[in-house]
Amino acid sequence: MIGHKIFQAEDAVGALEYLAKLPMVDSDRIGVIGFSAGAIAINSVLANQMKIEPGKLSFHAAIAMYGLCRNLFNYGEDSIPLMDIVAQNDSYHARSCIDAGKNYPNLEVHVLSGAYHAFDKIDGSGKRDSVGSFMLYSKTATDRARELTKKFCNAPSKLKLAIGCTRSSKRISKEQSIGSQRKTRSSSYVPMSSPLLFTENVTFF
Repeated sequence: MIGHKIFQAEDAVGALEYLAKLPMVDSDRIGVIGFSAGAIAINSVLANQMKIEPGKLSFHAAIAMYGLCRNLFNYGEDSIPLMDIVAQNDSYHARSCIDAGKNYPNLEVHVLSGAYHAFDKIDGSGKRDSVGSFMLYSKTATDRARELTKKFCNAPSKLKLAIGCTRSSKRISKEQSIGSQRKTRSSSYVPMSSPLLFTENVTFF
């Protein structure tokens, strides 16, 4: 299982390296967000191995949505800022993150009351995932997760984003601001198992 997450994490790092070379991107304001398996890739690989060091390229914020937190062995004060958002009724995933939040002071953990696994996934509502976790869409939980994400991104020690980042079950519209000019482009839907990258001035609807 961890081996697959390593490949996902490597893909995210490859995207980080690509984005950092773009002239309109501030390499100190690139973060990563993952959902379910993508969140596990963040918690198990990126959060353990990536540190904030002068002159070294890294993500400057990471958000993990309803993943597992069992492998945060090397997470410390110099690790990338990490926030985990889990659902109260998702016992398989939530418990490990709640416990991790008690053991790692720098880890920010939020538990969404009354929510289930994949609370933002409309097309998965009423189904079970590969490990048997019941999935149920909740607009209330989704809106709360978006609020927490925006707050986390805007924290002085994080990305200082003027615009937060959220996720949609439809196509993703990326609106990028470069100075006073604005450009809009679309990309395909990103599966919940894939880490999703965000940069300053990019909004995901």
